[in-house]
Amino acid sequence: MTASRQRPTKSAAARKRSRRSILGQLPGLLPRSRGGRAAVVASTLTVALAAGLATQASVAAQGTAPAALPAQQQTLPEVKVGATQFHKVSSTSTGQKLDFSVLSTLSTQSATAGAEAIKSAREAAQQATALREAADAIKAEAAPPTQVDDPSGAQSFASTQLGKFGWEPGEMQCLVTLWTRESDWKTTAQNSSSGAYGIVQALPGTKMASVGDDWQTNYKTQIKWGLKYIQDRYGSPCGALAFHYANNWY
Repeated sequence: MTASRQRPTKSAAARKRSRRSILGQLPGLLPRSRGGRAAVVASTLTVALAAGLATQASVAAQGTAPAALPAQQQTLPEVKVGATQFHKVSSTSTGQKLDFSVLSTLSTQSATAGAEAIKSAREAAQQATALREAADAIKAEAAPPTQVDDPSGAQSFASTQLGKFGWEPGEMQCLVTLWTRESDWKTTAQNSSSGAYGIVQALPGTKMASVGDDWQTNYKTQIKWGLKYIQDRYGSPCGALAFHYANNWY
């Protein structure tokens, strides 16, 4: 193959002569009237001026266009929200998007914090309950002692115990009569001659310690012991009362 010949480029002088030759031909091309010639000249100058301005603008744009940044400098900006940073990541389909994968960690941390808060609240409630119970106990200890001799209270309690021994409610009347004759239902009643003690007049009174150490002051302890004693020896309160009528003791 033969090498293609390159067209010689025109020199600046050649281009200048070309322009002169074109201008030299203008008189023949222009209209003969003065008005027509002036209009053509003005149009030609306007086109030439516009072409020159466009060329200057193109050169200026090329001179001021920013160079492409190196790949290592094209880092994406960070969006800071408080102490957490969300990085922009590239996406072939949507351009750019925010990477919210850190929200999963934040959600887990929030759930853990919430569980710890609930646990702390429960512990605080338990402590408050314990403190309230302790305060109630202290208040009860500081309160004046309940009445030891309480005949009506003792009789009410005794009536609730008859069924536990298999007795009918009618046995209560016999029991009331029996222990009224013995002690008037007084917890601290004591026989000065024999030493019998309490509502049931146990002899000696220490026998009632088999039910409770508070036998000297607690009518419930005395009644529980006395009902068991009646059942073992007489079968029922009415049986004990019948023996008492005959012997003046039981």
